[in-house]
Amino acid sequence: MRSQLHRLIICLLIFSQGFSQELPPFENFDSTVYSAGNQNWAISQDENGNLYFANEQGLLRFNGAQWELYPMPNGSIARSVYCHDGRIYTGCYMDIGYWENNNSGSLVYTSLKPKIESLLQEDEQFWKILSIDEFILFQSLSGIYSFNLETENIELITRESNIWKLFKVEDNFYYQVLGEGLFQISNKKGALVSDSELLKSKSVVHIFNKSDKIYLLFKDGQLGILNNQEILDSVQIIPNKEFQVYSATYIETLDMIALGTIQNGLILKDLEGDHNIQINKKNGLDNNTLLSVFYAKDGNLWLGLDNGISYIDLDSSVTQFVDQEGVLGTVYASIVYDDQLYLGTNQGLFVRTQGDDAYFSLVPDISGQVWSLSVIGNTLYCHHDAGMFAISKGKVANVFNQTGVWESWVDHDSKTVYIGCYDGVYRSTDLSMTAFEKLEGFNISAKDFVVMDNQIFVSHEYKGLYQMDFDQHLNTVDNISLIDDVRIDKTSDLKRFGDVLFLTNRDGIFRYDAKSKQFSKDEKLSQEFLSGGFESGKMNVTSDDALWFFSQKELLKVTRGNIDDNLNVSSFNIDSRARDDMSGYENVSLLEQDKYLIGTTFGYITLDTKYQNTTEPSIKINQVKKFYNNGVENLDVSQAGILPHDQNNIYIEYSSDSYNPLRPVLYQYRLNQETWSKWDSKPQVTFNKLNHGDYEFEVRSMVDSQISSEPAIYTFEILRPFYLSYTAQIIYVLLLIATGYAIHLTYKWYYRRQKDREAKRHQKELEVLSLQNENELIQMRNEKLRSENEFRSKELAVATMGTIRKNELLNEVQSIAQKLPDSPPARELRKMVKKNLTSKKDWISFEEAFNNADKDFFKKIKAKHPSLTPGDLRLCVYLRLNLSSKEIAPLLHISPRSVEIKRYRLRKKMELDKETNLSDYIISM
Repeated sequence: MRSQLHRLIICLLIFSQGFSQELPPFENFDSTVYSAGNQNWAISQDENGNLYFANEQGLLRFNGAQWELYPMPNGSIARSVYCHDGRIYTGCYMDIGYWENNNSGSLVYTSLKPKIESLLQEDEQFWKILSIDEFILFQSLSGIYSFNLETENIELITRESNIWKLFKVEDNFYYQVLGEGLFQISNKKGALVSDSELLKSKSVVHIFNKSDKIYLLFKDGQLGILNNQEILDSVQIIPNKEFQVYSATYIETLDMIALGTIQNGLILKDLEGDHNIQINKKNGLDNNTLLSVFYAKDGNLWLGLDNGISYIDLDSSVTQFVDQEGVLGTVYASIVYDDQLYLGTNQGLFVRTQGDDAYFSLVPDISGQVWSLSVIGNTLYCHHDAGMFAISKGKVANVFNQTGVWESWVDHDSKTVYIGCYDGVYRSTDLSMTAFEKLEGFNISAKDFVVMDNQIFVSHEYKGLYQMDFDQHLNTVDNISLIDDVRIDKTSDLKRFGDVLFLTNRDGIFRYDAKSKQFSKDEKLSQEFLSGGFESGKMNVTSDDALWFFSQKELLKVTRGNIDDNLNVSSFNIDSRARDDMSGYENVSLLEQDKYLIGTTFGYITLDTKYQNTTEPSIKINQVKKFYNNGVENLDVSQAGILPHDQNNIYIEYSSDSYNPLRPVLYQYRLNQETWSKWDSKPQVTFNKLNHGDYEFEVRSMVDSQISSEPAIYTFEILRPFYLSYTAQIIYVLLLIATGYAIHLTYKWYYRRQKDREAKRHQKELEVLSLQNENELIQMRNEKLRSENEFRSKELAVATMGTIRKNELLNEVQSIAQKLPDSPPARELRKMVKKNLTSKKDWISFEEAFNNADKDFFKKIKAKHPSLTPGDLRLCVYLRLNLSSKEIAPLLHISPRSVEIKRYRLRKKMELDKETNLSDYIISM
């Protein structure tokens, strides 16, 4: 791994000399990202891969996903940081101490000031911390202190007036006193090593060992070897002495030294001062002043800037060229031709000669939009918005200027060149392309076109996929048809790869079958292509006969097998955000064997496909929190968590110590052996309203398709609510028994009551039946009484009618008798008639019959009208029988007129108003 890395960096350096400015990928973190101060004075790393920065606002920790700031207890600037054996030691103004992780994953500070307070001088700040065996050394500008880890005692090793820096070389400690020379700590005391004029006059920035030689790097960039008391073989590795070095580190695996300058960013040099990589504000670094440089365990660099933090990925298959000045624009095409790198962009065609450190220069007469580049014969052709240009031996010629040209295709068998243009397809039957003829009959844009088997296929992003025939000897096309069995849109592309025609769209990758004249989906390629997330259907065929696809998460390279035509697929994890390419115009070209250039909107990226990172990514759980209505509480990540039932919301943070911006970390988790979640870049997850029970949370990470072999695990339990606890269950059982017994008694009581109710109901039924019988008897009696009453009423009516008829007859007889001559028989007759008309027997009989029929009438009417006379009562009885005045008159032996008068007088006695009918009133009583 390290030898691969060494070769990679050497290749990178050689290439950077040739093409200049290709840099390893790096990422800037400004203060708004990590939420702390601008300045970062020192960097260290613990055994778990966490990084620590001595920041102006305190101790800053980065676990690969989250940043955390821990202010110094006295509010001062953290000047130094050093990780050792699970502790993070820091030095600041008038205080030293160490931080340790508590059970919840947070840091807790322990100050050593009480042990050192009597030794401190005024205004001391601690700038360096180192360790050896059981001792931790703290260096200020005026003293060096030793902290014994076993006894926890602190001793003053030396007190000097102007200590510059403390260095560790293997098991030896050196420090420089400005104006005096270089000293070594021996037997807990400082001993002078060299007082040469160079060491008195110049500040030493770094000391390291190589091949048993001690190298000293000075602030002005001079590098020398310490031999006895002299500095030998001195080399000025930074020619420009204005570039003052403030921090540095030697990278043994690369045999290089990383220089952090004050004015010009980072410089990577070999010890001879030759090949270099320079990263500064001009090519993307946030700040040119580097306060600290740290080589991490993963083989990459961290820079503490005067304003921010930066990460340099030295262990990468990728380099990048960043067009900071915006001269180039977006790269649409690239090619190496005559040992020169050409870039076709939206601003023109640019070139840079190998071995030339200068910036790219614009090819004369070719400015504006370049679409593609190709070499035909020994000539480079540029397909441009203004036509087609030929570049050969430094000369430029416009060989086609009728319309814009997208791309070209060469049929080597017929020596014919086809070019897809804004208004159709043109061809030249001569590879020298002295003349072009248009294929008549097709006049729309041919941005994506393929020629095969005397047919032309054109994919138009809005109109669809055209298929047409053409004659090799005629300049016309015919049989133009639209193929509608595949979808075409602005994300589609059409490419010929060998003898196979491929088409892409959002649904996948399709092959054309010449026999059926239809496209069919290639399931294997489509699965590979779509699994990375669809970004664009753009395809590229590079000069080494490889077909390239671009997805959201990766690049796919497809090659044919050496023996058969089976396709082999390789993937490279460079996602679309890192590529920042122009969607629909993605492009890749071969630079040299196994090395490719990918065009971007900011310049380009180079990819070495031979180099594959095989390091297994790490995964760790950093913090677990439970949260509820009243707040948030950290949990101990080292042991199983126990959560009350009403605090069943949990938040888990995790991370990997992979920091490469072009190799993003993805995470996947599951709970209780359920299905793994989808891969996601988020380094945290929240579970809400979990049910009670035991839980096991697992999380793993993936980088470059490498998955961590063992997941990080956190177990926790959510307690049952009291109503589901075992105590509650015992109570429930007792209650159940008591309830059962109560139910038994209740049922017993119920059935007893039911029996009583049934007996009562039966008794009531008997009573009801008896009442019903009695009612029936009463009804029968009533019916009998009604019948008798009706019979008597009928008798009364008959008697009354008989009386009426008798009286009428007697009246007639009387009127006849009155007419007879007076004689004893006549007088006897008159006397007999008068006697019968005035006889009271009839009325007595009638009254008796009436009382039998309507017993209460006389009582009611006499009670209501006590002033009524018997004659009035007799009239009332006739009226109750609903007799008319005419019918009543014979009964009373008076005229109907006299009956009306009697009726009138009766109304007055009864005091009835005019609206009340007398007969109705009497009948209703």
